[in-house]
Amino acid sequence: MTPGELVRVQKYLSMCGVCSRRKAEEAIGRGDVTIDGGAAKIGQSVAIGKNLGSFCGESIVQRKKKAPLVLALHKPRGYVCTHCDQHRSKSENIYALLPMYKDKKLVCCGRLDVGSEGLVILTDDGDLAAKLMHPSKSVEKFYNVRIDKPLEDAHRKKLIEGIVDGEELLKIN
Repeated sequence: MTPGELVRVQKYLSMCGVCSRRKAEEAIGRGDVTIDGGAAKIGQSVAIGKNLGSFCGESIVQRKKKAPLVLALHKPRGYVCTHCDQHRSKSENIYALLPMYKDKKLVCCGRLDVGSEGLVILTDDGDLAAKLMHPSKSVEKFYNVRIDKPLEDAHRKKLIEGIVDGEELLKIN
């Protein structure tokens, strides 16, 4: 955060560690947030270090930004890249491999399925996670895939041209 930089009030509350952006929006809606003595509005811009604000009557104090935690982990086969396995598989999640970070809110930047192994990046920096994962940021990801039978010509042609999966283009490089 740079003094004088303009940010939305709900982002500012999150950056100061007061609450999440979603909780900030709820508090703003209830009238629990003030900026320079007036009721804050969702999306209102505030100048960091210049606008004075309060949350539920308490002054908003800017915390010093901590260095983000970024981990590179070689995910072994048999583990899932999720906190909550919606499919209720019997597999452990990758966070079980990192008991020393159990109190950190780590986000896995991407997915490898339970039968895959390889590098995954984990971080507690939400902005970094979004930059790495969101298709609009065009961060290329490369995968080395082995198959158990010869690749048919028709499939090879499709892979060379590329296959669109959601917002992603998958192709042989």
